[in-house]
Amino acid sequence: MALKDELLEGDIHEQNRSLHFYLEVLGAAMVETGVLESAVDAALARSSHFPKEGAATGSKLIQFLASLLAQVATPLHDDPQSPLLKLRADVHRIADKLGRLLEAVAAQGFDHPMNLRELVASCACLAAALVLQSGMSEGCSDDHFTLSCRLLVTSCCDADLGCTEASDRAAMLAALGALASNVGDLEYISPRLSEHISRLSADDLARARMRLTRHDRHGLVLTAAGDSLLALFGTAPVPQEVAPHAAPKSPPAKPGLRDIVQN
Repeated sequence: MALKDELLEGDIHEQNRSLHFYLEVLGAAMVETGVLESAVDAALARSSHFPKEGAATGSKLIQFLASLLAQVATPLHDDPQSPLLKLRADVHRIADKLGRLLEAVAAQGFDHPMNLRELVASCACLAAALVLQSGMSEGCSDDHFTLSCRLLVTSCCDADLGCTEASDRAAMLAALGALASNVGDLEYISPRLSEHISRLSADDLARARMRLTRHDRHGLVLTAAGDSLLALFGTAPVPQEVAPHAAPKSPPAKPGLRDIVQN
């Protein structure tokens, strides 16, 4: 059984390394071809002619960019040669267009709370990446994307989050809090967030904190200002049944394709 677990753990690490490599390849392709701005322009054009279909396309594009930039949305990234850093710079350059696209997406509403939650979480990731790229504190940038994110946070809170299930509300509040924190709007929106948070059960509060504190693809990306957000969700320990498993130690990294090519 121990051998089986060791092999499984090794497989997971290899899968993660492969995923990281594929994301770098995608990021490099977008940088070298210059397709990023063209893709955003096409999504904007589609949303102006076919609002509903264009909103769906825009939402998928925003989530796709967030999945690429998740690895360079925190200072933990230690590879200055990563093409994802160049992609982050390109996203920062077209932040105004990305904000217009987010406005077009939000204007059409959402058929399911999960779609809205995924968009909010993706925007939180992109906002964190843009904070790092700009070198400014959260909320100091006046680009269209940051402003559109603030409007999205306010709209969601005013619309009672768009969720009916308690578990959906907890996940949505965590995502909204992360986005508000990353765009420097947490202090303004805290009273309304606190009102919603006060209605959550202890287990739902713990699940929300877990999403805010884990550092894998299931977690939410937070900037350095995230401590204030965690305080809103209390300091109770995470119950055993929802506590994340400790991350296994990574085996010694093997040289990747980019390392081989460079050497």
